Amino acid sequence: MNKLMEYRDISKDLRQKKAEMRAARAKITSYNKEYFLDKPEDFGISACINKFERVYGICMDPNAYEDGEFTKFCPLFGPELCADRKCPKYPENMDYIVARERYDMAVARRRQFIRELFNKKSK
Repeated sequence: MNKLMEYRDISKDLRQKKAEMRAARAKITSYNKEYFLDKPEDFGISACINKFERVYGICMDPNAYEDGEFTKFCPLFGPELCADRKCPKYPENMDYIVARERYDMAVARRRQFIRELFNKKSK
């Protein structure tokens, strides 16, 4: 198999893994109407990732916005597996963690392929 075909297959696999990761992330995301920054105790966490259409108040956190939407994460959400096994989103969160790891491995595989391709010493 020539290098171009191999690169095409690796890139196709990467796109597939990215789509799987996005689908898994969509399962743990909740879309809400509004959020009041002045009364954060009124907010009940319904998912691992909570996105809001309208936000009332001033937010000084530069990491609060993701893809242009105000995003509030569950305190247990992170790169590791959720500690709350009784959470209704626990199985979906586990699927997301696995999909993200597969995507990261596919990215590393493509980077390694490109690195080997262009760093090859000619004789």
